[in-house]
Amino acid sequence: MILKTLILFLSLLFLGCIPTPMHSHLKFDPALKWQTIETAHFNIHFHQGEEPAAQKAAQIAEEAHALLVPRIGWEPKRKTELVLSDQEDVSNGMATPIPNNIIMVNLTPPPSSVIPFPERLEDWLRDVITHEYTHILQLDMAGGLPATIRALFGRYELPFGIFNSTFPNTLQPVWLIEGLATSEETLSGASDRANSAYAEMLLRMAILENQFPTIDQAAGNRVSWPGGEIPYLFGARFIDYLRQRFGDEAVKKISQNYSNNFFPLQVDDNAKETLGVSYVTLWDQWKTALTEKYAAKQTALKQIGLTTTEPLMNDGDINIGAQISSNGEILSTRINPREYPALHLIRPDKKDAFLTRRNFGLTASWSLDGKQIAFSQLENFKNYSLYSDLYLYDLKSQEVKRLTKGARLRDPDFHPNGTDLIAVQGDNGADHLILYHLDTNQYEVMELTNDPVMNLSHPKWSPDGKQVAVSGWKNGNQDIYLIDINAAADVPPKQIKPIHIDKALDLTPTWSPDGQTILFSSDRTGIYNLFAYELKTDTLFQVTHLLGGAFMPDISPTGDTIIFSSYSSRGFDLHSMPLNPSEWKRVDSDSPLEKAGTPAAGVEVPAADAPQKQEPMPLPAKPYSPWPTLKPRYWVPTKIGYSNIKGRILGIATGGADVLGKHAFNFEAFKNDQRLSFSLDYHNNVFWPSFYVGIFNHHNTYTHFSDDKSVEFLDYREKRQGLRLGVLFEQIFFQKYQSLLLEYRNSQAEAFEIASGIYPDDIENLGSLEVAWFYDSTQDYPFSISPEEGSFLSLRYRHFDQDFGSDDNFKIYDADLSRYDTFFKPNHVLAIELSGSLTDGNREFRDFSHTPRGYPEQLFVGSRTAFGTVAYRFPIQNIERGYKTWPFFFSKLHGEVFLDAGSTWYQGGHFSKSLKQGVGAELKLNMTFAYHVPIQFVFGFAQGRDLGGKKETYFDLGIGF
Repeated sequence: MILKTLILFLSLLFLGCIPTPMHSHLKFDPALKWQTIETAHFNIHFHQGEEPAAQKAAQIAEEAHALLVPRIGWEPKRKTELVLSDQEDVSNGMATPIPNNIIMVNLTPPPSSVIPFPERLEDWLRDVITHEYTHILQLDMAGGLPATIRALFGRYELPFGIFNSTFPNTLQPVWLIEGLATSEETLSGASDRANSAYAEMLLRMAILENQFPTIDQAAGNRVSWPGGEIPYLFGARFIDYLRQRFGDEAVKKISQNYSNNFFPLQVDDNAKETLGVSYVTLWDQWKTALTEKYAAKQTALKQIGLTTTEPLMNDGDINIGAQISSNGEILSTRINPREYPALHLIRPDKKDAFLTRRNFGLTASWSLDGKQIAFSQLENFKNYSLYSDLYLYDLKSQEVKRLTKGARLRDPDFHPNGTDLIAVQGDNGADHLILYHLDTNQYEVMELTNDPVMNLSHPKWSPDGKQVAVSGWKNGNQDIYLIDINAAADVPPKQIKPIHIDKALDLTPTWSPDGQTILFSSDRTGIYNLFAYELKTDTLFQVTHLLGGAFMPDISPTGDTIIFSSYSSRGFDLHSMPLNPSEWKRVDSDSPLEKAGTPAAGVEVPAADAPQKQEPMPLPAKPYSPWPTLKPRYWVPTKIGYSNIKGRILGIATGGADVLGKHAFNFEAFKNDQRLSFSLDYHNNVFWPSFYVGIFNHHNTYTHFSDDKSVEFLDYREKRQGLRLGVLFEQIFFQKYQSLLLEYRNSQAEAFEIASGIYPDDIENLGSLEVAWFYDSTQDYPFSISPEEGSFLSLRYRHFDQDFGSDDNFKIYDADLSRYDTFFKPNHVLAIELSGSLTDGNREFRDFSHTPRGYPEQLFVGSRTAFGTVAYRFPIQNIERGYKTWPFFFSKLHGEVFLDAGSTWYQGGHFSKSLKQGVGAELKLNMTFAYHVPIQFVFGFAQGRDLGGKKETYFDLGIGF
């Protein structure tokens, strides 16, 4: 009990170390014109082109409120701000209760693909709003003393550090947060995510292959597969297990009771109080029940007879999107926590070859001659958007050519003629097929007989180029559709016809070389298997019968081999099997297999003659105003101390940001010797570039500032006031970032009580212009122990001048360069840092942040500095364990050996005369405290090798170079 109390205290203590942040949000394109629709419980913010989606979202949000408030047992006091954005070709939503209740939704619907996860959707907006509003209701909840403190201090998460949180439910294991939201979206019928065949697959294989995560791994940030799926899918299924055992009211009380906690993080104690038993015990009992269930399932499947397949690799994680070239080379995408996602090639001799990185995306397409590969990937567009575009990889030159910019195209497939691509274009939540002509670099939209709400993915040309098969979502169903390109070729629109309309999820079609059969993945048996549709006979066949799952198939040009991604508890690996139609099992239209899908409750296919729902009257929209959400929602007491200040200064701080992040501010005020001091910072993102302004007026008290013992030690008081003005130009790409900062600073001191006419040495007036350039191409990955690829460069010039309000004229030049390279193998790193500073006069310069380890800081004084370090960093163990539900999680242990060298000297001197070298080693432990806060502990030993050096052992906390 003493150890548990100590760990709890330490977790809260580290949370108390978090400083008050300057509010900032995602930057939206300044060209967007925003409007707001107001409902009873929401403000819907949207930009041009989104009004139909906004009207729909307004209705869905109010329906979600009526459904979820009674179920969760909480109703917010203020309206929730719901922001709709079409800036990213990524399906995502987010929610935060601080400082306002805010939901942000990308309109792009999820792809009908295995990654991130396939699910039945009634509607993307209904799914994401239901999920995110569950977060708002759970995380906004506060009772008892937390509610009293929030009423007093406002909406600030950690006003007292170690004592309390005004949002206790934010300090829970992520499975309790995401699991509840995923469970609620499933129960509402918005999706079937928690009960899907995909969720079943992950749980089933984890149990059967003894890879089921422990509850501490579910609570921590486990990276190993299934990693990020654990809190959503495992968490949702565990929440459902609790519902079955204890009822809906008990699940509701879990959040309600936890939100009353004066000391948060006592997760298991809350379970014992609410349910009468700990989560640890319940997790083990749930696992036992699943073991019995899936053992019986395995026995039944084996009795039918499982399909024999041959693994082409055994890497785990994600190996997907296999495509076979005319010469037998297998192309695939690989995503894992050790390196950047990339296209790889398996040659006929089984040798693996890296081709090129890709910014996500799963599929790629060979040209008929096997010389080029078309693929899509994400890239930042005009700094504010994240769009998918088409690219071409040439195998001979090994170069990547970008075909489009900002076109929002994905899933390309080569036409047999080699000069055209078919691809999907997304816009405001709707999809279109396009034809891209490589010879002219132009594309055209293919007009189809589908309605605007159809979503498309993974189109594939037939071998003769006369038809296209595509997976399409419509009215809650995901089916395979056919388009006859040649039919009435000169008269649009083209007719798009489904081969089946049913509740099964039918994904990623591909053609046999003779064009007579379409192969695809489907969950119609309750397990994802491969199915084949024979066009001439209109017959469906089951191709595989697996224990795990089969996804994203392709057929060799020779027509004798099927390649697909096979699932095990370690992830997705490429497998092969013979193409042998005589062994396929015919699926009759009334077969139980056809009815074995597991649709979400409430997802129904409307009858052809069913009456249409009457559309509600459109709600009025008004221009967006930042002021309602910009108002400060909190105030916190702050203490500001200086080493030479007499006593402590007590003050208050507050801040705010509007929901779109156009404006943000921080304000602080305090009293010192009955004199009011304040500081105000304001940041503006309305324009490009962004700019900021800060002003301050501080009254400082100094005491015992003179070393002259003949002088009576009287206090010295001064007033220091100043301002800063800055303009920030940013250029953002997916793999790199650079910015240019222009800033003016002025700080003026005025003495109003002087001791014997003597001033402290460090009191002066400063005025400067600054230019700084930053470039960052560093990369790190979930298993990285530090940045392990790329460079960081910072160049900074400061010009102090009497014309700017400075006492002296001088200049300061700073440069920092860090370079990281993979050393030996992934996650081993060779890191090099070089830095230097130069002051143009005899001004003393101290740069203690670049002091060689193994020396006292006082040795490094001068107007010029030079520093360098070389370090080899190596992983020791990926621990990925915690203890039960306690609020800590050990991520990874790693080490470093280093050589430091540094020198400081004055003008006229030489760096070599004062050069100091130090060597040493460090042991580092990465952890997560309070379920969400990353911490790195560093234990090190260093020895200075030159005059003034010493042996030192040190302990540090935090993450640096």
